Amino acid sequence: MVWACGLSPRSMSWSLLARPLLLKSGRQCIIGSYGSFCNQSCSVNCKNSVCDKSNGRCTDCNGGYYGSACTPCPVGCSSGECDNTSGQCVQCDDGFYDSFCNQSCPVNCKNNVCNMVNGQCTECKAGYHGSTCTQTCPTNCKDNICIQDNRFCTECAVGYHGDQCDMNCPFNCKDKFCNQTNGRCIGCGPDYHGSDCSLNCPDNCKGHACIQENGRCIGIVWK
Repeated sequence: MVWACGLSPRSMSWSLLARPLLLKSGRQCIIGSYGSFCNQSCSVNCKNSVCDKSNGRCTDCNGGYYGSACTPCPVGCSSGECDNTSGQCVQCDDGFYDSFCNQSCPVNCKNNVCNMVNGQCTECKAGYHGSTCTQTCPTNCKDNICIQDNRFCTECAVGYHGDQCDMNCPFNCKDKFCNQTNGRCIGCGPDYHGSDCSLNCPDNCKGHACIQENGRCIGIVWK
């Protein structure tokens, strides 16, 4: 007997029975679930709770997480942010450096800040110099501050001059002040003149005061 559409009752019953199975095998899980029976939950760190339906791996992560398992970003990452694939920090918190911000900056970096790539201090605390601020400034630098790259004092303590403030100002400089570069006195004490205040003013200068540059009396005592 020939049946309508060329199907026998037996083949029709198999088709109807197979249909639910086909529907089941093609079914998608609701968002947040995965697995053959959609009975497993995606990680809470998957962005929008979306993960691969077969293995549960996150397709993207919430901020502060990375990788297929959405692992937390390294603790030294600034604002907790890192590359969502590699986990490398975009920027480090103060006090840390390296790709994963897991290395500490040198202890003498000013404000605990160093270069993220090589760990060199961007600036040193007072009293130190060098790329990692491990070397001390010269003793006579004013306020113990020197230039990071070359150890030169930015200013000298009173009574000293030179790049590293290791030379004494001339003895007769007024209040012991002299030019840091050339050691020239910035004013002379009573009775002296000249660039290093080593020359005596004329005897008849009033108050033993004369002009530093030329020795002329500021006032004259008439005898």
